[in-house]
Amino acid sequence: MLKRISLLAFLTLCSFITPSTLQAGRDSYPPSLRNRQAAASRNACERGWFTTEYLYWRIKDSPEPVPLVVELPSSNVVLGGKDIGSDWRSGGKVGLGYWFDNSHLLGMEINYTFFPEQSSSRKVSSDASPASAFLAVPYFNVYTGLNDFDPIAIPGDFQGSASLRSASCMQSSEANIIARIPDNCGINLVLVAGLRYWSYYNELTFRTSSPFIPPQVVDIYKTSDNFDARNNFYGGQVGAKLEVKSNQFFASIMGKVAIGTMHQRLAIKGYLKTNDFNGFGAPQKFKGGYFALPSNIVERSRDVTATIPEGNISFGFVTDVYKVEVGYSAMYVNNVLWAGKSISPFINPTQSVALTENPGAVLVGPKEPRAQFKSGGFWAHGLNVSLEFTF
Repeated sequence: MLKRISLLAFLTLCSFITPSTLQAGRDSYPPSLRNRQAAASRNACERGWFTTEYLYWRIKDSPEPVPLVVELPSSNVVLGGKDIGSDWRSGGKVGLGYWFDNSHLLGMEINYTFFPEQSSSRKVSSDASPASAFLAVPYFNVYTGLNDFDPIAIPGDFQGSASLRSASCMQSSEANIIARIPDNCGINLVLVAGLRYWSYYNELTFRTSSPFIPPQVVDIYKTSDNFDARNNFYGGQVGAKLEVKSNQFFASIMGKVAIGTMHQRLAIKGYLKTNDFNGFGAPQKFKGGYFALPSNIVERSRDVTATIPEGNISFGFVTDVYKVEVGYSAMYVNNVLWAGKSISPFINPTQSVALTENPGAVLVGPKEPRAQFKSGGFWAHGLNVSLEFTF
C-alpha cells in the first residue's frame, strides 16, 4: 500500500512539470541581476568610444607693456601700455578610444583640442582740426639719451590714426595609453601615460597713417610693425582620473602633467610706405616702422623646457549607449613666448626712415632695439560639455 501511494504522488508531481514551468524557473532570477548580466555582456562587446566636446574658455590676456601712442602735451597714453583683453571664446574637442580587452582594463585614446583664431583691435585718430588731439609715438632715444616722440597727428598740419590688433589661437593633441584599476564599489581609477602636443600663437600689429590735409597735397605716409610669437610644445605626460558612480550618475576628477620641449619662434617685421620722397608719385616701401626697425627685424627660434599641468572636474549621466558630461577645466604653461613682450621702447632713430624722414637713413651708434625673447606664464580655463558614444 505504501509503495502505491509513493508512486501515485510521484506521477502527480511530474504532471505539473512542463517546459513552460522550467522556463519560468529560469526567468525567476531577480531583474536587477539579469540587467547587470546583460549590461556586462554588451560592455564587453563595445570596446570603442567617440567623444565630441564643446569648450567655452577664457585665455590669459596678451601683455603689451610699452605705450604706443600718447596725447600731447599731457603724455596721456591712448594706445598700448597695458594688457590686451582676451574675451571668452568657443572651441571644440574630439576624441577616439579603444579597449584592448573585454574587461576594459587596458586601452588607448587620442584627442584633438582647438580654439580658432580670435582677434581684437583698438584705434585712435585725430582729424587735424584746431581742437583735435596732438598724437605721437613715444620712445626713449638711445642716441641722445633722452625721452623723445614722433608725431602722427598735429592739429592744423596733418591728420593721423593708429591701430593695434591682437590675434591668438590655441590647439592641442594627445595620444595616451590608459589602464583601469578594476571597479571597487562604484569607484574607478584610470591611469594615463602618453604624448602631448600643444601650440599657442599670438601676434600684435601696430599701424599708423599720417596724411597731410588740404590745401597741402594729400600724401601717403603709413607704417606697420608686426610682432609674431609661436609656441609649439612636444613632450610626455602622466596623469590619473578618479570616477565615482551611483547608478547612472557619476562624478570625476582628473589631473595630469606634461614635461617636454617648447619650440619658440619670434618673427619681427616692419615697414614705412610713403610717397613723400619722390614728389608724391607711386608709394615707396622702406624697411622699418616705429618699433620694428632694421636692428631687430628678424626671424629667430629657440628651444626651452616647459611644463603643462592640467586638471578637470566633471559630473554626468551615462547609459549603455552614450554618456553626457559637464565639467570645468584649467591648465597652466610656465614658459610661453609673448609677442607684446618683444616690443622695446629703447630706439636708435638714426636707422629709421619714419623717424628721421631720411630715405637713406643708416644706423649710427647703439644697435637698438634688439630682438628679444621674453617668456612668461600662460593660463586657460573654462567650461566643457561633452557627448560620448560607445561602439
